[in-house]
Amino acid sequence: HYPHGKHSQKARDIKLNIELLRNRQANADALRNNRFLAKNNWQDFEQITNALAKLHSLPLYVKVETDEQRQERIIWEEQLSGQLIKLTEQQNWLKFLISYEEKMQAKQFLVAAQSLINHYPAEHLDELKASFKEVIVQELEELVEQALKNNEALAETEIFLREYTKFPPQLQTINGKKVVALLRYKIHERIDEYLYNEVMKNYNLEYIQEYLQEAPLRNMRREVTDYKNYLNQIDPSNILRLRLKLTKITWVNVNDQNNIVSVFLNGKQAIYNDKVDANHGSTTTGIIGVSSVFSAKPNHPITIAISVTNEDLFFNDDYGHAMVELTVSELAEPILGYPLTLRTDKNKGQKTGTAFFELEGFPRKPILPPWSSN
Repeated sequence: HYPHGKHSQKARDIKLNIELLRNRQANADALRNNRFLAKNNWQDFEQITNALAKLHSLPLYVKVETDEQRQERIIWEEQLSGQLIKLTEQQNWLKFLISYEEKMQAKQFLVAAQSLINHYPAEHLDELKASFKEVIVQELEELVEQALKNNEALAETEIFLREYTKFPPQLQTINGKKVVALLRYKIHERIDEYLYNEVMKNYNLEYIQEYLQEAPLRNMRREVTDYKNYLNQIDPSNILRLRLKLTKITWVNVNDQNNIVSVFLNGKQAIYNDKVDANHGSTTTGIIGVSSVFSAKPNHPITIAISVTNEDLFFNDDYGHAMVELTVSELAEPILGYPLTLRTDKNKGQKTGTAFFELEGFPRKPILPPWSSN
């Protein structure tokens, strides 16, 4: 009898057949569940990765998988793998975008440009390159506008503009090059003006050298060089060959002819003129007297004494005198001559006039004009 009866083999076959169908169904269900879960989380990198890992453990029952099921599983695996590659690329692209944006925010424009060129071909790469070419010019325009408005970060801004010329050629445009060249010129003008104004504020060789070496346009090179030469000429170690000139006297409270004007330089008579007329409210012009040549350094102290007298038969009139001790460069500084007030010992030191002295042979101080864009 059963299980060894004549129906026993048939019963076994039925049982095996049921098991085979059940296992095949289990294979089909597992594949369907795998697909269902993946499709519901199609954009989720983690879920797709899990689905692919689980798919690799299918079929549950290898021996009963039909050719049709196998074909279906292989096609599904290709689809899943394709989606995973796509999601990986999306993730990588997102990471790249974040990194790219950070570079742009940090004004690392050259690094951002290089990263675009070095990136492997990707779906939106060409769009980003096209956008970069437009955006970078706008960024640079804004930086220049701010720098010129606030008059600061000029050198830093100039570096950003110079970097544009180092961008890979495919990220530069003809218009971009023109705009950047113009922006650079504007910044160069402002730097040039700033460095020149520093010379005008400080009037020393350090700032002069900085202008002549660092100024991008050197618009005021001639004027600054003239001033540099002047400073070199009046260097304290230089010995100058000079002549003292009495150029004019303006008179008050004096009316007399043929007065004697005597000027002493460091105690020695340097100028003598006995034919000087004095009239209240008038000026004696035309050089009244010139000393012989003497040598002195610019910071050398000198003493000048002047007296105006009129000799009569019985007594001499004192028409004013004055004395000053100063350096050679101090004497030479006033453009219209160094003024000395003449006073008489009479009438409580009444003022009788003003004498004006000049130093022939002392370098003329050049006037630095306001900066201009030549």
